[in-house]
Amino acid sequence: MTKLQEKQLLKKLIRKCRLCIGFSLGLIFCLNLIKMFFSNRASNWGHNLEAIKQQTQTIKLENLNLKGQLAQQTGGLNQLAQQAQEKGFTDKPVIKYFKYSVSVAQKLP
Repeated sequence: MTKLQEKQLLKKLIRKCRLCIGFSLGLIFCLNLIKMFFSNRASNWGHNLEAIKQQTQTIKLENLNLKGQLAQQTGGLNQLAQQAQEKGFTDKPVIKYFKYSVSVAQKLP
C-alpha cells in the first residue's frame, strides 16, 4: 500500500469514528429528552392524584356533615322513614311478574 492509500484509508476510518461518536451522542441526547418527558409526566400524574384524593376527602367530610344536618332537622332516620311511608314510599316494593306466552318466533312454522 502506498502512503496515499494509507492516508485515504485513515481518513475513511476517522470519518466513520466521528460518525459513530456523533450518532451515539445524538442517541444519548434523545434518550435523555424522552426520560425527562416521562419523568415530568409521572410527576404531573402524582400531583393530579394527590389533588383528586384531597377533593375526595373534602367531599366525604361534606357528605358526613350534610348527613348530620339532615338527622338534626328531621329528628332522626326513623322519623324520616316514617314520613316517607306516610307519603307513599315503601321499603319493600311488591314486584309483579307477567307470564310470558310463546314468542312469535316459536309460533311460526
